[in-house]
Amino acid sequence: ENVGAVVDYVRKVLIPDLAKLDAEPASGAQAGNAGSQAASSMKADMGAPMPKGLVGNTQLGEQFYLANCATCHGKNGEGGVGPNLTDAYWLHGGSINDVFKTIKYGWPEKGMKSWKDDFSPSQIAQIASYVKSLTGSNPPNPKPPQGILAK
Repeated sequence: ENVGAVVDYVRKVLIPDLAKLDAEPASGAQAGNAGSQAASSMKADMGAPMPKGLVGNTQLGEQFYLANCATCHGKNGEGGVGPNLTDAYWLHGGSINDVFKTIKYGWPEKGMKSWKDDFSPSQIAQIASYVKSLTGSNPPNPKPPQGILAK
């Protein structure tokens, strides 16, 4: 919960042009307290694949990433509070579906908030595609590998 509040604060205060990136409304984002309470009590299906037909645009994904993810994962994906996204090691699986699910549902117990109420499935697909494009980019000062080597 605290991570979400920090991310929201950073987005609002330090990134004032974020509204330009939010052209596509997130499904369910305006559901209100009752909707968010109901959603938080439901278990996420972490086995579900990225929705069929979604194709991520890495250029748009980069914009969303820089505005929302770079705070924890670094501007170039090198890692910070969050893990390095440029190496071949993944904490929760490195397939496009795994990355999509991690963004959508988060890992709150590890500090990664769920973004499903902030972004539409299409926007999450764009971010996931951009994250996958970072693999092997070798940014300066990368965080050491964490997790399991993806095959």
